[in-house]
Amino acid sequence: MLCIRWRWPAPGTGTHAMKIRLGHTQIDVLRYLLLWLAVALAFTLQKVLSQGLQGQSFPFEVYLRWSMIQWFTWAVLAPLVFTLGERYPLRPERRLAGMGVQLLASAGVTGLAMVVGALVSTWFEPSSFGEQLWYFIAQHFAMGLLTYWALFAIQQALHFQQEKARREVEASRLAAELAQSRLLALKSQLQPHFLFNTLHAIITLLDDDKAGAEDMLLRLSELLRAFLEDYDGQEISLRQELELIELYLGIQRTRFKDRLHSRIYVAPELLDGAVPSLILQPLVENALRHGIGRNLGEDTIEIEGRRDGDMLCIEVRNQNSTLQQPGAPGGHGIGLSNTRLRLRELYGDAAEVRLDLLWPQGVACRVRLPLRILDDADDAPDLSVLVVDDEPIARRAVTRLLHGDVDIDNVAECGDGVSAVAAIRAQSPDLVFLDVQMPGITGLDVLATIGAARMPATVFVTAYEQYAVRAFEANALDYLVKPFSRERFAATLLRAKSRLTQAADAADNTRLLQALDVLRRREDYLQRIAVREGEAVMLLAVQDILWIRANRNTVQLHLPDRVHELRETMNSLAERLDPRHFARVHRSAIVNIARVRTIHPWFNGHHVLTLENGQQLRMSRYQHEAFLRLVSARAQV
Repeated sequence: MLCIRWRWPAPGTGTHAMKIRLGHTQIDVLRYLLLWLAVALAFTLQKVLSQGLQGQSFPFEVYLRWSMIQWFTWAVLAPLVFTLGERYPLRPERRLAGMGVQLLASAGVTGLAMVVGALVSTWFEPSSFGEQLWYFIAQHFAMGLLTYWALFAIQQALHFQQEKARREVEASRLAAELAQSRLLALKSQLQPHFLFNTLHAIITLLDDDKAGAEDMLLRLSELLRAFLEDYDGQEISLRQELELIELYLGIQRTRFKDRLHSRIYVAPELLDGAVPSLILQPLVENALRHGIGRNLGEDTIEIEGRRDGDMLCIEVRNQNSTLQQPGAPGGHGIGLSNTRLRLRELYGDAAEVRLDLLWPQGVACRVRLPLRILDDADDAPDLSVLVVDDEPIARRAVTRLLHGDVDIDNVAECGDGVSAVAAIRAQSPDLVFLDVQMPGITGLDVLATIGAARMPATVFVTAYEQYAVRAFEANALDYLVKPFSRERFAATLLRAKSRLTQAADAADNTRLLQALDVLRRREDYLQRIAVREGEAVMLLAVQDILWIRANRNTVQLHLPDRVHELRETMNSLAERLDPRHFARVHRSAIVNIARVRTIHPWFNGHHVLTLENGQQLRMSRYQHEAFLRLVSARAQV
């Protein structure tokens, strides 16, 4: 059947305009013509009612015939109007030119409509074509111009809506790529095999070598903290990256004793070069996995950093690797895929990672990226402190003691409560030394104004012992009674730093437990589903399912060549499917992400998915997380 299709481009194709094409899907000709027939009927009824109110009468079928000639002519010309709107839109940068073209086009297309209408009307009227043409121009030209601009306005509105949807899709795609990058980073860095083996080694060492077990546990905790840092593509110095690698290799040397050796050759001037954080760890881990992890002999991991013009070249070598065919552009493992993705996001085509075979045995992984020396690479900021006291001498005393501590990065001062409130809100310091008694707004008033939940760690400074009780009632971290000794101040500062570190560690531990819980739950997801076929029971691999449809208390499993019914609710089945591979896009539909071929923006925030067999499914605008996973999965294909 001849159809008119509103074709929306797939996300990321760069096509911005809506197109009208003749095809065989979506809106068929009958529905399209019925729409224009409704318009013709509406205008016919208006004309008949208007004539009736004036005491005149005219046959209804005659009015209807003239209206149908007029509006079905526009039904034929509407695609032309939309095409002109697509090619010559009213963009801000070319608004005058676009308006000029559209003014000429509106006159031309309306004139064409008059000609077509006159030609058709000669089939029903005995008058000549010239008479009918003048009649149409006199009666319908103004309405024709309005019709053209109404259609043009509709096309522009749809175009702008589609452009907005395209930008939302692009933003979602970028956010999804970042989320996918984080997931790949966690999968490549937090390897359960390495983690469990290390914990087992620690337990074993507790019986014979408690010092070794303690050292291994400290290295592991530092390494896990680095893994769970929210780096978001952040660059660190090569010196810091190698310190993390040394932590990792130290754990492995404890495990493998004399079998594992490592050598690092980096020119001193390159140690402050910028590299993506944790970029080398998956490469070193791969070298170990394919070396000492697969043979019984000794192994040596070599890391070399050198300068090649404006590029920083880092090479991880393993002379005993069993990997035979890494491929020149380099393998497809999770660690290498994540490394390539991060390098591409940070440096585009200026960076690369590749694997090369060594002669007579071994593999070298080479990373090239633009060389950029970090300023003050070793001076990473630690704690920022605000000292609040109305007496300048008292502020100087606290500030002088703080400047002697290597963990304090920045010290600011305020002489009254009002400026203290403004500074806390603007600077968000880590620690505040707050005088209790100040003119105007007291220290306790400052805390009440900011709010206990938003107040940084606070040490009250007071000349009166009785304020200590009120300080602890206000959840202060500690208090100092003037005059205080250097030792008392040092003990208070040490307690404050310990409390702040514990808070950071608690957040790290929470994220670590969540990550481990994700790894544990992955083993519980369905791999196969048992369904009945006659007297037999078939085991379907979940990856073969295209999509799943809810049907009251059962679900329909749609495969490429057949459909199976399963007596289970949609909610129950959704909980047992791996969310990395299946997404619930509608209340009654779950799709296999790998089987989705295109995602088309639709009206009101909805989207239309096209599966590999041509099946189309509507995705609810409320399924935003599912949409992110779909875009992320398509971005990796």
